[in-house]
Amino acid sequence: MPDSIVEIARQANGDLASLDWEPTEEPHSPQITIAVALRYGEMTSAGIAFPAGQLSAAERPERLARLFGDTQRAEAQLVEHDKLMEAIIPGWIESGRRLSEDLEKSTAESVAKAQQRADEVLSAPVLPHLASSWERMGGILDPR
Repeated sequence: MPDSIVEIARQANGDLASLDWEPTEEPHSPQITIAVALRYGEMTSAGIAFPAGQLSAAERPERLARLFGDTQRAEAQLVEHDKLMEAIIPGWIESGRRLSEDLEKSTAESVAKAQQRADEVLSAPVLPHLASSWERMGGILDPR
């Protein structure tokens, strides 16, 4: 059983460009997108199609770190609220501090695991036929 639409196209010698594609709803790093496409993609008449799972895995560490940063900034804006809550519920600030420490530790572990997976995804070799096709389309290969 094929794992993805790319596998289905490979097995049927189909052209994925003939499918109706929708633009992505979220921004992606062009550098990571190209790196993933050159390792896991399939040439189409319109470019390179590739499974989104590898892109998601490659971008996950940065996304987790960004979300954690957003959480820390939001938490910093609650200082006055926390003072009020401390007056009503003694221990509120200390409880929040412990929760923040736990979140930071958990996030660091999650980022480390995600980074390990991203490194695995991006350590796959570039597929030569995709690299040459990319260059023919005017793309530039990252020397790494």
